[in-house]
Amino acid sequence: MKALKILFLSLGILGIFGNHSWGQDPSAGYGTPTPSSIGNLNDSDNQSPTINPTRATLSEWILYPRDAGCCGPTGKCKSGPILLETYFRTGPEFTVGGGTFNNVLQTGWNVGGGARSLFFNAEADQAWVVDLGVSNTHYNSNNREANIQLFNLPYLDRSGEFGIGVNKSITLNPTVGIISLNTTFVNLSGGKEYYLRGDAFNKDNSWRIGGDVGGRYGSAKTEFVGFPNLKDTVGAVFLSIHSDLQIPFGKVNLIAGLRLEWDYIWNGVLQSQNNSDLSNISLLYNGGIQF
Repeated sequence: MKALKILFLSLGILGIFGNHSWGQDPSAGYGTPTPSSIGNLNDSDNQSPTINPTRATLSEWILYPRDAGCCGPTGKCKSGPILLETYFRTGPEFTVGGGTFNNVLQTGWNVGGGARSLFFNAEADQAWVVDLGVSNTHYNSNNREANIQLFNLPYLDRSGEFGIGVNKSITLNPTVGIISLNTTFVNLSGGKEYYLRGDAFNKDNSWRIGGDVGGRYGSAKTEFVGFPNLKDTVGAVFLSIHSDLQIPFGKVNLIAGLRLEWDYIWNGVLQSQNNSDLSNISLLYNGGIQF
């Protein structure tokens, strides 16, 4: 009996210590499951979480969501929004100054396009503008008489020599007449916009005016009577004013208006003895999309 008492006492002591060490819950360190989590793991009742489908849409960077009052004087956008505007311009270009070209060229036709970044104030009724674009103008001549003297121009003679068809490069001093002039430019300018009616986010039509100043760099090609074309690198400066109607259309604004522009082109294609510079005034239709 004494031996049995000692045995039962030993088992009791082992049971007490085993409850604190060997008998630990195997889920210890992994969190204690809750009734809700157990229910989620049990799919026997065929109850699965509800997933709400979402509709694909454009990014917020493109749609540019604007809260009510966001861009007012006391709104979150204290420095004003930044918008992008793409445009297309075309119209007549009248020669009004310069030298030889001004005397012989008819009115040209200008075609161009590009993009503008508009940095608005908090009220969205004024904006600083940076404009980058390209343009091309073609002029025909109204006088093709050969009265322009050029010197030391290379010419490939294809007439042959002693009856043998030999091509050779020679230097000529031709007197030529002009058929046409074509100019192509990359344009960069900066300016300011003012809204006289409404603002950039007006739900009705808005009216704005503005102006800019900038420079141009490109090439000019002159076509002559009886002599190969000549090309030259040219530069220009320009000033402009414009007036546009802004029409809301869904998520964007449509732009339509007129642009009056003056430019001065430095052109050396007719050599220094002939003044090749040209000054123009252009009246252009301006159409675009602002977003």
